Amino acid sequence: GYHLDWMVVNDNGGVVLGAVYDSSIPVVTSRVYKSGDGGDTFEECTGGLAERNILSFGDGYLTPDGKLYAVFEDNYSYRVYRLAFFRGGGFGGQAETLHFFTEAFGYSIGNMVMDTDGNMYVIWAAYISRSIDGGERWTSGIDPAPGYFGWNSEALDNRQNLHLARVTVEKEIVLIRFGGTEL
Repeated sequence: GYHLDWMVVNDNGGVVLGAVYDSSIPVVTSRVYKSGDGGDTFEECTGGLAERNILSFGDGYLTPDGKLYAVFEDNYSYRVYRLAFFRGGGFGGQAETLHFFTEAFGYSIGNMVMDTDGNMYVIWAAYISRSIDGGERWTSGIDPAPGYFGWNSEALDNRQNLHLARVTVEKEIVLIRFGGTEL
């Protein structure tokens, strides 16, 4: 009944896999697996992200030393979900930071991009939050294009400009660019 929802890798052969239960039941359950040898062997995590009830994973990063950064929808209570950011050491086995985006309740899975300086941007619904300290603190959700609604797609270019594409309810595509530390 589980399906693989997420995978992150690093250049040192580290792999983290996230699986979630097919949520036809009221409470979602999740499993997290890690490998330090490029996927030859896996072990199930019992702490950190594995202790959360996760509806779905967003994006994530695994540093060369195994520190995991992840965005996911936390099963807050009966069919109520909230967007969360996780930072943990040892492939995510132990949480160092767990942050909940208070404006993001419901089905609002977010995505995350990280620039080469380690600044992170979490994008969900119409909002963006930024952390310049490795996920310790986050800005309040900012709506970069008031009046435009719809789903987002995001990317960073090689100059660390954040590009946000938004499909509006009128089926128009809007491209918004933020330069460097503009947000």
